[in-house]
Order: sequence, then structure tokens, then C-alpha cells
Amino acid sequence: MIFHTAKLYLGQVCCRQLKLRKASLGILIILLLSFCQNYENLHLITYLYGDTKKTVTEYDSKAAYLYYFLKYTKWSNQENFENYQIGILGEDPFGEKLNILIDKTVNDKKILIHRIKSLDQVSQYQVLFICESERDRLQNIISVLKNRPILTVSDIDGFGDANGMVTFIRHENKVRFKINNSKIKKSGLSVSSYLLRMSR
Repeated sequence: MIFHTAKLYLGQVCCRQLKLRKASLGILIILLLSFCQNYENLHLITYLYGDTKKTVTEYDSKAAYLYYFLKYTKWSNQENFENYQIGILGEDPFGEKLNILIDKTVNDKKILIHRIKSLDQVSQYQVLFICESERDRLQNIISVLKNRPILTVSDIDGFGDANGMVTFIRHENKVRFKINNSKIKKSGLSVSSYLLRMSR
């Protein structure tokens, strides 16, 4: 009886320790992922701006992420691109922040920025950022772009629920993003597992 009780007690202790280890491992993984993401963000800012001490604004971060989206997204015909082109639809909140991308390249191809008011020539863009000013016609815009190989990005609340592909969000006072991967796949695009891991 005593031996059986001792075995039961030891078993309970081992289970508690195992649970604690699993919990500690889970916390460690979360911290490690957070560290890696912060490190990558710092690395990207350094690459784009050449200054780790720069005060990074919200739209500095979003401009940097647009670069990441180009770099880690695949288009089926990307070998035929002369350049990578980003369209900014609506009232541009970036201002001069996007200028930092103009002299950068992805796959040895230049990045061109276009500020537009309509979707007349939208097929030429690889990435389309939809500004807050377009909230009232968002459903129409998404409908026009349906299944086209254009990565749609916005910081409009509920953009992902409206079948947008990448939504900028604020998390712990930092700019992050959510990826609607099913919508991306339906449009014939693919994003790297690295980008998916960065998604909230």
C-alpha cells in the first residue's frame, strides 16, 4: 500500500514537472519568435534606412513591410516582370516614406511606386495598398480584383474579413500584419513560410 502510494505521488510530481517544462518551452518559443521578429524588423530598417537609431514611424514600418511582401511573395510569371510595381490607391498616407524603396531592388529588379485614384490600369501592379480613404468602396474594389494575381494590402479595419489579403494591425504598440492565405492562394500567389510565421 505504501509502495503504491509512493508510486502515485512520484507519478503526480513527474506530471507536474512535465507540464511545467512544456509551459516553459512554450513561453521560450514565444519569446524567441518575438525576438526573431524584432531582430528581422531591425535588420530590415537598417537595410532600408542605413540607421539603427532612426526614429521609426508607423508608416516607416509599413513601407518596410511592403518591401518584405514583394521579397517573400511569388507570382507565377515573375520572371517576366521588368520591375516590381506597387500601387497606392486613394489618399496616400505614406508621403515621402515610400521613397526609400525607389532605389532598392527585389530579384535584381527595381521597385516602382504609383499613386492612383482608379483601378483602370491595376493589372500592372504586383502589390496594391488600399488606403483608408477607400473604405466606402472597399467591397467594389475587392470585387474588381477578385482572383487577380495582385497582393492586396491595407490598414482598413476588417480588411481580411472583406477578402483582403494582408491587413496591417497594431499589436503591443507595434505595426504587425495578418495574412489571409486562402485568399492569396485563390489568386494564384504564394507567400513564404517565413512571412506566414511573421503574421499575427
